[in-house]
Amino acid sequence: MPIPEKIGSKYRMIVLAGQRVAQLQKGAQPRVTPFEKEKNTRVATREVMQGKVAYSKISEEEIAASKLA
Repeated sequence: MPIPEKIGSKYRMIVLAGQRVAQLQKGAQPRVTPFEKEKNTRVATREVMQGKVAYSKISEEEIAASKLA
C-alpha cells in the first residue's frame, strides 16, 4: 500500500492512524464504511489512506513558542 504524497512519510501515517484509532475507541464515528468485523486499526488506516483524516504540520518555531508559553 503506497503512502499518499500528502502524508509523505510512513511514520506520519502511523501516528495519524494511531491517533484516529484512539478517537474511534472513544466512540467517534468512522469516516469510511467498516467491513464486517474490521478492527479500528484497519478502519483508521483506510481513513488516513483515503485522505479523510485532516492534520497540519507544526514548524520548529511553533514548537519552540509553545514551550515558552
